[in-house]
Amino acid sequence: MNQGQQANSNGRIMEKQICERIKSSGYKEKDKKSFLQQTELFPNNPIFTQQCCICKSIYNTPYKVDFILYDPYKHPYCLAFEIKWQEKSGSVDQKYPYTVQNIKEKFPCPAIIIIDGNGYRQGALNWLKQQIDDKLIGVFNIVDFFKWANREDL
Repeated sequence: MNQGQQANSNGRIMEKQICERIKSSGYKEKDKKSFLQQTELFPNNPIFTQQCCICKSIYNTPYKVDFILYDPYKHPYCLAFEIKWQEKSGSVDQKYPYTVQNIKEKFPCPAIIIIDGNGYRQGALNWLKQQIDDKLIGVFNIVDFFKWANREDL
């Protein structure tokens, strides 16, 4: 398996862990179409979907998030998750500003970023954490995400 394939595989493993944590909080997974009709079809139930287009990007192209959650009590405007895995140093650090700008300017809801793999530069992580505001509400590694999810009960 080459480096890119290994990174994709590790990223999918991390997404599965996050998916299981979301489900353990009582969210039911729905297909994208059902999710997008959420307030009509599921007004009182927490739901989520994966790889869902939620807006047009700053480049005016469809923008998919890794996960988006809806809970009428905790997240009535939804909560998006962006997941970035970087095991070896490379160009993923350069993609963070694109992600942050989309969150702040285009996302219809707040978001968190989960990064892990320890291949990112410390300066990139520090920069990401400095971007936290009312739209980008958190930046976590996988362990800190689980702590946050437990504390906030998603």
